[in-house]
Amino acid sequence: MENIRVRFGRIDDKRTPKNTLITHRKEDTIYFGISRYLPTDPDPFTKEEGKRRAMERLHIALSEVAGAWIIDGSFYLHKSGLFGQVAVGEITKLLSYFDNIDAICKDRRGSR
Repeated sequence: MENIRVRFGRIDDKRTPKNTLITHRKEDTIYFGISRYLPTDPDPFTKEEGKRRAMERLHIALSEVAGAWIIDGSFYLHKSGLFGQVAVGEITKLLSYFDNIDAICKDRRGSR
């Protein structure tokens, strides 16, 4: 698959990888999958495992599955918060979401 980009969130200033974002551009749409590293996970995964999980979610986003979606303009986010799509012109919205995903997911859990 062409047009794939990988981005890592970082735990600290030592640049230790944390969360993983994989994107794929298809015409004017960016499809994405995210994997999250949880420090409380008894079996933390490697960088390669993070990429594998994010890629699986990217493939789900590309299949445009039905389900519950959160829609904000052209930003479509699956209710899991881990895959979706956005218009190319709003890629900054996706990058901001990814940079803040830990706090966003924590807030979601707290609001249930």
